[in-house]
Amino acid sequence: MGVRVWALVAVLVAGLLGVVPAAQAKKYVYAPVVHEGEREVAWYVDWRESPSGDVVGHELEFEYGIGPRDMLAFYLVYEDRAGRDPRFQRYKVEWIRQLWEPGERAVDAGIYLEYQINDAAATADKIEFKPLLQKDIGRITLTGNGILEKEIGRFATGGTELAYAAKAAWRIHPRWTPSVEAFGGIGAIRDITPLSSQAHILGPVVDVRVSRAVAWQVGALFGLTSGSEDVRLKTQVAFEWY
Repeated sequence: MGVRVWALVAVLVAGLLGVVPAAQAKKYVYAPVVHEGEREVAWYVDWRESPSGDVVGHELEFEYGIGPRDMLAFYLVYEDRAGRDPRFQRYKVEWIRQLWEPGERAVDAGIYLEYQINDAAATADKIEFKPLLQKDIGRITLTGNGILEKEIGRFATGGTELAYAAKAAWRIHPRWTPSVEAFGGIGAIRDITPLSSQAHILGPVVDVRVSRAVAWQVGALFGLTSGSEDVRLKTQVAFEWY
């Protein structure tokens, strides 16, 4: 990876470590592998309960592999709360950089940068950084994302939140892959939340290759601690082409 990219990563991480916003909204584990020229339109939906009623989140994604190791994506994020009309929440811009060719080293790796622009007045924007790691062991693929998220701008509060996303997938069939996914928020780097109050969810997920151009994912995640949501259901359908 070029010196300029490493410099960008170093500056970003240094800034993030300086100061924690809300935990990651979309529950998705990102792989570090990029496909040049690939275009994708995806719709992600999840459902969860909250003290004020059911919440349904929607994310519409437009993705393009701009180079052999780089991918850019643009998101529109909506939220639908019980008794209210669906409301636009924010824009997101995402960049994934694949660090080396798959299989070239013991572990495949990449970096993920995201900038969120919130629509609500007097609300801070956010920046997110993730190291992406992946390893094949026989028919098992292990994928892990570290997550650092920080509010920025004049309305920023708090510090940097540390979280994670992980997946163990069993490649038993070309068209469908069962897996277990886990997501968690550990709290502010300078003030780690007690374990019982941290949010950790885990559950089964299935990825289905409907056709060469259509991929579908569905899963259910369940809370592991008193600080976790009880259940979150999620699904995503993606249309891919070159």
